[in-house]
Amino acid sequence: MNWPLDAVCPMIYHGFYREGVQWIGDAVAEGVQALNGKFPLYAGLYLPDFNGNHEDIRKGIRLAIDNGAAGVSIFGSMTPELLKILRETAK
Repeated sequence: MNWPLDAVCPMIYHGFYREGVQWIGDAVAEGVQALNGKFPLYAGLYLPDFNGNHEDIRKGIRLAIDNGAAGVSIFGSMTPELLKILRETAK
């Protein structure tokens, strides 16, 4: 069955695969290449995988964007610090 999708939000949860933050960029690049421009990919990032490390969250978002993600979808508790990181990385 084919679904008319506007975008995809794959769960790029590096901790589930026992990978480091760098893997986010690799997984996004692979997904973007497979989609071949059909629709945008928004990288699903699972905040508990970052263990509260704000620099790693910032790095994960940057890796996703730099490797072709149209944006990120965040799964976990939102904090003022995370909102600040999202504003900074959106520039």
